[in-house]
Amino acid sequence: MLTHALLSFQPTDESHMRVELTFKNVGSTRISDTRAAYLVVDDDAGRNHVRRVLPHVDFRKLALGQALTFSELLLVGAFQTGNYTVRLWIPSSDAALKFDLSKSLLLSNEGVADPATGLNTLATFTVTR
Repeated sequence: MLTHALLSFQPTDESHMRVELTFKNVGSTRISDTRAAYLVVDDDAGRNHVRRVLPHVDFRKLALGQALTFSELLLVGAFQTGNYTVRLWIPSSDAALKFDLSKSLLLSNEGVADPATGLNTLATFTVTR
């Protein structure tokens, strides 16, 4: 479960995006496989603008009932005028299943997980000039 998300950046210029994500293991078991987590930013037309691995996110570090914050600093380009959605993609650790959306890890937050895309929606933003 995601308990806190902070994304801070200047969308109209190339800038560093500060990402802080706090997760809590509310399941009944510890996560044992190594899954990469990707920050994804797409526009309304579905075009991808950012897809970056978050190297510090390690779900194996989450003990049962424990909350843990992971932080990243990513360089992102300027965004054109439009609407964007920020998502978290956590694919299978098995390379053969990486793009099998049914094997993606979905967060338990209401309204966050999208089984159709295998993505977790974190935020939306609009760029105006």
